[in-house]
Amino acid sequence: MNELQFSLLSHNPFSETEFWGRYKELVAISRYLLSDAPRSCAIIGEDTFGKTKLLQYLSNAQEMLVVEHPELNSLLMQLKKKFVFVYLNCAGYGDEVADDMKDLASARFWWDLYDATWEKLQGGKSPRLTKPKVHADQEYIDTA
Repeated sequence: MNELQFSLLSHNPFSETEFWGRYKELVAISRYLLSDAPRSCAIIGEDTFGKTKLLQYLSNAQEMLVVEHPELNSLLMQLKKKFVFVYLNCAGYGDEVADDMKDLASARFWWDLYDATWEKLQGGKSPRLTKPKVHADQEYIDTA
């Protein structure tokens, strides 16, 4: 096995080397969310800037505690007790740009969010409700 193959096989997107220098951002986000009047924050950046990895790290924070950062660990544990983070990749919803498909993208989003939330809350179990089949004579709101 050559060196490139080995490095790809052992690739961990949450490893220390890939996530260096982002701890202060995680602390800031955690403080926003845990403040007495919870606040939101926008994560804005160029493509491949690490926005998705930051959100994935935050949504899996309970598995990602870092020994060298006790303050961050404390904040992540508080977040775990107070919130349930669900990561949903919304990249595909913009593909349905045709006028007759825009409402379907909305219905798909809500079903995908339901599925992801259910699985997160129920430890990976499949959702109780199944996605409805889309029929030509059915209103999109009924599908949602």
